[in-house]
Amino acid sequence: PLIVPYSQVSAPDQADIIHFFPDKHTLRSLLDSIPCIDENNVKYIMRSCLYAFVNSYNQAPHSSLGGKSPLDRFFSEPEHIRRLDDAQSERAFLLEIERTVSADSVIVIDHTEYEVDYRFAKRHIRLRYSPDLKEIFVVEQDASLTPVKLLHKHDNSMFKRNKTYLCRGDHLQGGDE
Repeated sequence: PLIVPYSQVSAPDQADIIHFFPDKHTLRSLLDSIPCIDENNVKYIMRSCLYAFVNSYNQAPHSSLGGKSPLDRFFSEPEHIRRLDDAQSERAFLLEIERTVSADSVIVIDHTEYEVDYRFAKRHIRLRYSPDLKEIFVVEQDASLTPVKLLHKHDNSMFKRNKTYLCRGDHLQGGDE
């Protein structure tokens, strides 16, 4: 098991810095000092330690919960538990970022260009997306999600667009006025 040394935390004042590791500044430097740990298993060790901490925290009695553990409290009120179907669950855990849309309705995420609806041009928008970037949505004013498409420059160059007229100019054709 990995044993992480720590200092007792005291109430900090304005100039205090809390150090969890007595002679080290970061967890990374602590892990580097242990000879049996290499890059390949640091993530596994960190995940295991976090899991163990969360598990013990959720099962320990808390005075603020009347001596119940967070887990006991959670399951004691089943009427407050909402069940989500798979689609709702996936949408609930989408990541979120903000972007400014270019004049030609393009946004960039991780060096990849995506096309949004023209009504978002030159506007600041909020986006929700899956970690693998397979699903990206614009968050509308009413909180609904509008899908975003990957920009295909070649396909767009072949697409015939209708011209948008601010004024048709029919009255300027030399008619009687």
